[in-house]
Amino acid sequence: MAFLITIFTLLSLAGISQAALCLLIFTQKNFTVTKYTGVWYETYRRDIKEVDTKCNNDTFTSNGHGTMDVLSRGLHTFAGYYSHRGLAKPRLPSEPAAFLIHYTDLSNDL
Repeated sequence: MAFLITIFTLLSLAGISQAALCLLIFTQKNFTVTKYTGVWYETYRRDIKEVDTKCNNDTFTSNGHGTMDVLSRGLHTFAGYYSHRGLAKPRLPSEPAAFLIHYTDLSNDL
């Protein structure tokens, strides 16, 4: 049991450390959150965990204070339709266009 807890903890920290590795993020200057709102469709895939998914899209809704509500949806080959809700926050106050998304509703997680 201790082994499983250790593995789970290490995997959890790996995701956090991956975000921390993105030190050089070149973002759009004069970024305005309200211009980013709407539905965005996936055109390029670089995350291996989404290999069995298609029709992926994200809906961003501005909720003030520089953050956005996120609704991610798609179709998984085996599990069918899925959706996740989250909150997008700027990674750094100096870079308002570089977001980290914190998913809060993973009830439909694959």
